Amino acid sequence: MKPSQLGWLVLSISFFLTGCELILQAGTIPYPKAYPYLHHWEKPGITPEGRMKDSMDCGAGKNDAAYIAPVRIKAAQQPGETEIQTEDRLFKEWYKCIRAKGYEWVTTPK
Repeated sequence: MKPSQLGWLVLSISFFLTGCELILQAGTIPYPKAYPYLHHWEKPGITPEGRMKDSMDCGAGKNDAAYIAPVRIKAAQQPGETEIQTEDRLFKEWYKCIRAKGYEWVTTPK
């Protein structure tokens, strides 16, 4: 084997082993805890159930994501409006409503 071929072989094996090590360590990386979207909206004295009810009163479905159901989007769609535009409009309405109820966005929920 020529020295240049041996060099490429050693380099290839080292890249392979480095990749394997990174894959093995992937499960041990301490990522920060991810919270559902709705948990980032806080208001003094509110319970998770109360927050969910307020979100639903503002037009979102019963979930922690402030998700607007496709069936609601279709029903609210105005002539000449795409589904994405309708969803955007409904989300902006949800946002104004949740803010009007006294909620504030926090980066890291309690």
